[in-house]
Amino acid sequence: MADSSTIIFWTFVDISNIEFAIANKFLQEISKDYKCYFICSGNIGEIIKKYYCDPQIIESENNIQLKGELFYNRIKKEKFDVLIKVDVDALILDKGRLFNAVKNLEREAMGVVHSSVYGNYIRGGCNAVDQKAVKDINIKESSYFNKNEFDFIFALAIKKAKIKIIDYPLFEVSENWTGNVPVWHPPKVKLDKRLLIFKEQLNKNGK
Repeated sequence: MADSSTIIFWTFVDISNIEFAIANKFLQEISKDYKCYFICSGNIGEIIKKYYCDPQIIESENNIQLKGELFYNRIKKEKFDVLIKVDVDALILDKGRLFNAVKNLEREAMGVVHSSVYGNYIRGGCNAVDQKAVKDINIKESSYFNKNEFDFIFALAIKKAKIKIIDYPLFEVSENWTGNVPVWHPPKVKLDKRLLIFKEQLNKNGK
């Protein structure tokens, strides 16, 4: 069972979403109590260090599969119960509900499951896997024709590892948080509009 000392967070950061990382007060607060990995490109790790408490920085070229491979190679050396991926432009608005949802994973992957012509996959806005599952995930051997679509790369990796998928609403995509899920993500609109919606949601939730 996961507790506050055995949960690790991770996210991808590059020049396209660095403004969200700078503004994300909720993730910054998380970093005060939990180990957080930032998989960066464009030499922006130094920016992350200005806003987050003891961030674990992995620098890489801007290739999502390579970033994922480097991260999983590192995380397999860590001791933890649950690994939570959260987009840097998502807000963890109900930390307690999130932790309660993922605490009993047993060689499982949890998140919002979507279907596509390539099969089912867990969306990357927020998902979780336990350490037993992480040990069997091989990102390098899960090549997808678009190396910047990590959701599909991850889907292939967990399928090959025969990890059970749990479809659970860890996050929602909306203009306003409904309060029904622990994590909120703004809609995929133009960057300036998305950042505006993001900051409005921060203000509504006291940040």
